[in-house]
Amino acid sequence: MAKTNNNDAKPKKSILKRWWFWLIIIIIFGSGIGAIGNSNQDVNKPEDNPTNAVSSVPPQDSSLPILDPKKYERKEGLLVYNELKKKGYTVDAEFKKEILTKMNGPASDLFEKTDENKKSDRESVDNFVVGNLIQDADFIKLIIVMANAKD
Repeated sequence: MAKTNNNDAKPKKSILKRWWFWLIIIIIFGSGIGAIGNSNQDVNKPEDNPTNAVSSVPPQDSSLPILDPKKYERKEGLLVYNELKKKGYTVDAEFKKEILTKMNGPASDLFEKTDENKKSDRESVDNFVVGNLIQDADFIKLIIVMANAKD
């Protein structure tokens, strides 16, 4: 009777030598590159993003005066935000560049917890200025940009 030798079986291939392993790695790597590429696109072009354009529709049912957006452009965002809130407007502020939101959180949240009378607080946000102001009745949306931005 012949003995079967179990040692004659082929040794298992390392996972690194399997074709499907490398296919999965390529798909994951390609997806990551695609996601990075999409985040680098400038989605804030005026023709693509309506928040960059001055609203041409007059506000409806406003109990407060209609504001001139040009008056507030390039002014320190924190000061404008607080001034408009004191006047009774409902104010929301958002960063024009998504990367600023990722780094600092929403602009409104940042301004809410910042004291304009504290020097250290002011210095932490004094580079954020109003790039645009959009008004809808008593609601104001401030688009916040970097003071040195050329957009």
